[in-house]
Amino acid sequence: MNRFFISLLVCCLIAPLCRAQHSKECEQLLSRKLNIESIDAITEDLLQLKNCGLDSFDVAMLCKPSMLGPLLSDLEHIPTYGDFFKKVEPMLIMPEYVSMKQNVFALAAVLDKDATAENWDKDTRPLLELGYTAEDLATAKEFMLNKHYEHPTYRSVFFEYTSVRKAIEEKLAQQKRDSVATALDAIKTTFAPYCDISQLKSTDYNTVAFTNYEAGMQCAKKMHRPVLIFFNAFNSVNSRKMVKAVLADAAVKSMLEQNYVLIDLLCDDREPLPKSKEHFSKALNMQIATIGLANAELELATYKSEYVPFFVVLNSVGKKVATIGYTNLPKEMMTVLMKGIGK
Repeated sequence: MNRFFISLLVCCLIAPLCRAQHSKECEQLLSRKLNIESIDAITEDLLQLKNCGLDSFDVAMLCKPSMLGPLLSDLEHIPTYGDFFKKVEPMLIMPEYVSMKQNVFALAAVLDKDATAENWDKDTRPLLELGYTAEDLATAKEFMLNKHYEHPTYRSVFFEYTSVRKAIEEKLAQQKRDSVATALDAIKTTFAPYCDISQLKSTDYNTVAFTNYEAGMQCAKKMHRPVLIFFNAFNSVNSRKMVKAVLADAAVKSMLEQNYVLIDLLCDDREPLPKSKEHFSKALNMQIATIGLANAELELATYKSEYVPFFVVLNSVGKKVATIGYTNLPKEMMTVLMKGIGK
């Protein structure tokens, strides 16, 4: 069963916690006008219509944006929630819809069964349909056996198992974040004797880079290191792909951290330039008022490119020795980086 049905199941399972509406309250709700300015407000009101002609499954279905949007496409003909209910009522009695609802509630009922070792294998199929993976079932079963529950249900086992697993995953994630932070501090220590490390920023590919061209170039000159300039854009799909597939590669990261000064320049950075640095660009034929446009101007005027991602390799004396555009192969980036160190 896909995630869509899982979300419906969650709504169905918490339904007993919801207070039933009195008939007078229902009458007031159904006569209320739709707030056509906000789908969120409509969704909130629909949640109040449980037991006013809709049940928890119906509400879960109708609250899905993919279904709610088309239903509200002709708002002038459904001014109240009562009118809205009349519009959706034919759908609620369609055989396919009724069958789907019965199937969901039948699957949800499985969670209240006894979760014995004997039942576990018998109930594998419906539990898989609920969205659990085979690995989830195996580890949850082992968790249950180690806990020595008395008369557990699948619901109680999965609730505690999920809570414990979430705590473990968060602990591991924090350990990873701490490890990355320690590694980045070590890299900054290498730069500290030569450069203003306040200009070094942590990247989303777990290394550090200058985001100011002049500061990066000055640092490289003092350290006698080659430079990799990364012209990219936050909203560039290919730039984000290269970050994950290439720049985060262990060999590429190691090469950059040990041998290079990395300058990461966003060409769609909307942060305003200081007024004193605003100017008209002949290269772009426009007024330059943001950091992103200044980076784009630098790329075009100095390195004759207007595309992202685009990488420029400068050797230790500042001479351009290589460029590369989009690639998803770390070895191609390594070939270019080797030119920067004279190999």
